[in-house]
Amino acid sequence: GHPLHEEREIPPDAPAPGYIQATSIDPLNGCAELGICLSPDAHGRGIAQRACHQLESYLHSTFGVRKLTLQVLATNVRAIAFYRKSRYREVGILQRHHRIGDQFADVLIMERHFAP
Repeated sequence: GHPLHEEREIPPDAPAPGYIQATSIDPLNGCAELGICLSPDAHGRGIAQRACHQLESYLHSTFGVRKLTLQVLATNVRAIAFYRKSRYREVGILQRHHRIGDQFADVLIMERHFAP
């Protein structure tokens, strides 16, 4: 079964609580971009933390990735707090970068070095 399902927090036949992905994997420079999206009922259960740890281990052992970057809406306070707790740091802002309705929102760029 799936590692998150084995913890019995999510029944094996339950719909997935969300997804996590790595894109722009660059083995030469040891970098990749993180994307994660969880349903609201999966928040606060440690699922994202475990999924990130598993993905980081896989990326490091398989592709030599040593650093992940991500983009998050500057207004997504909950996600930013999670990333900071997970040792990501802010390294830039894309101003008025993402359209929400008829407005444009800022996007934070964050990174985490997790291997030498």
